[in-house]
Amino acid sequence: MEIGFFFWPYDPPLVRRMAAAAEQYGYDMIGIADAPGNAMDPWVAATMVAQATARSSISASRPRIFASRRTSCGGATARAGDADARRVDELGLFDYLARRFAIFGTPDQCLEQLCAAQDAGLTRAMFTVSLASDPARTVELFGERVLPELRR
Repeated sequence: MEIGFFFWPYDPPLVRRMAAAAEQYGYDMIGIADAPGNAMDPWVAATMVAQATARSSISASRPRIFASRRTSCGGATARAGDADARRVDELGLFDYLARRFAIFGTPDQCLEQLCAAQDAGLTRAMFTVSLASDPARTVELFGERVLPELRR
């Protein structure tokens, strides 16, 4: 299974740490998204990552690309703020969506969820880590505790 992550490149130290973790733990893919606010240019970040990694494929995207992929479901769309979260709560969909489209929890729980997904035919997983309290530590912990087990 190919495993990767994408993140918002807020500053050079974060980009360097993410690249080092990708290289150290053998991630297959790294995605870099342009973020609102004072994030770095994704192309500069992609260049920094490319210089620091030999194994991972790298992709950088501008927000307009992501915006064009947004879809609606039951009248809900990808909107700013917490509108989608409120809609998910109103419809009672959190558990349903989490079981089908999310990998989360402790490293052991993540491993269990990924193994089930792999048994069901999953061949590639890309994780968003930018909203984690410490994105780089999330990538490191996953690389230390989950990736080695998946690759056995």
